[in-house]
Amino acid sequence: MSIHIVSTLLLCYVLIVTSPETTAQPFIDFSGAKVEYVSELNTSEDEYAPSFTPDNLKFVFVSDREGSIMKSQNYDNRGNPLPSRLSHDIWRVNFMADTFQIPEPWSMLNSPLNEGAISFGKSYLEFYYTRCNTANGFGDCDIYQCVFLDTIWVASNLGKNVNNDHWQSQPAYAKGGSIFFASNTPTSYDLRNNITNFDIFFTRYDSTTKSFQPYERLDNINTKDKESTPFYSFFDDALYFASEGHSPNYGGLDLYRSKRNPDGTWQDPENLGKHINSQYDDFFMTISRDGKHIYFTSNRRDKNNEKDLDFYKIVLP
Repeated sequence: MSIHIVSTLLLCYVLIVTSPETTAQPFIDFSGAKVEYVSELNTSEDEYAPSFTPDNLKFVFVSDREGSIMKSQNYDNRGNPLPSRLSHDIWRVNFMADTFQIPEPWSMLNSPLNEGAISFGKSYLEFYYTRCNTANGFGDCDIYQCVFLDTIWVASNLGKNVNNDHWQSQPAYAKGGSIFFASNTPTSYDLRNNITNFDIFFTRYDSTTKSFQPYERLDNINTKDKESTPFYSFFDDALYFASEGHSPNYGGLDLYRSKRNPDGTWQDPENLGKHINSQYDDFFMTISRDGKHIYFTSNRRDKNNEKDLDFYKIVLP
C-alpha cells in the first residue's frame, strides 16, 4: 500500500522509540579512516541515500533493486511496449549487533513513481522524504513529512515555503527541527549565466507557529558548481554534503564537512580527504546519532568493476 495524496491515512502498529537531540561531541577525526565496501547490502543495481533511525536499530535507503515496484508501462510511437523498469523505492533493514539483516521494501511508502531520500526526526515515528511526480506536488520532486499519530501514519507536503515548481529533494533533519535540502531552484548566478545548477537550502522550523519558514540558500556552502546531499550530524553538530565546486577536489562530487560556529553560522567547508573521496562521485553521507557508524554512497568501480551506486563504510582508527 502506498501513500498517494496528502490526506492518505495508513493503519500501522509500531514500537514507539524516541531519541533526544543529543549534545554535540568533539568533531570526528577522519585522518586515519579507512573505506570498506558493504558487500552485504550492495547489488548490481543502485543503492544510495542511507539513513539510520534515531535509535540506530534500522538502516533505511533507496534502491531500484529486484523487489521494487514496477514503473508504469511506457510505449514507443508505434505502440510497442518499451523495456520495463523498476522504480526507485525506499528499503529498510534491521541493524543489530553491528550486522545488517535482510533488507525489505518499505511497502507503505513505495509506488510505481520514484521515492527518494529519507531523514528521521526525533524518533522513528517522524520522518521527511522525497516523492516525485505526484498529483499534489508543486514540482518534479517535493519534500514530504510523515508522522505517526495514535494508530495511523499521516503524510503531508511541506508546502510552498519549502517546495516550489522546481526540484526539491534529499531532506536532512537538523537540531531544532530545521530541514536542509538540495534543489535546482535558480539563483541570481544561474539566471545570469543561463545554467541549471544544484544548491543546498534550508528552512527554519518555528516552534511557536509550528510551521516551516520560507527557504534560504546557504551562501558560504554553495558555489557556482553543484552541491547536494546535505546531512546534519547530531553527533558533532556539523553539516556534511557533496560538492564539485570546493577545493581541494579529487574528482566529481567529494564529501565535505562544515562546522557550526557558536552564533549558528557555518564555517568554510573542509574536504574529508583523498583517502575517503575518489575520482568518482562520493556523496550521501550518514552518521548514526551515537557517532559509531558512518556510511556513504559512491559510483566508484566496485569489486566487480561495476560503476553503479553502492554503499561504503568509513572505519575510524
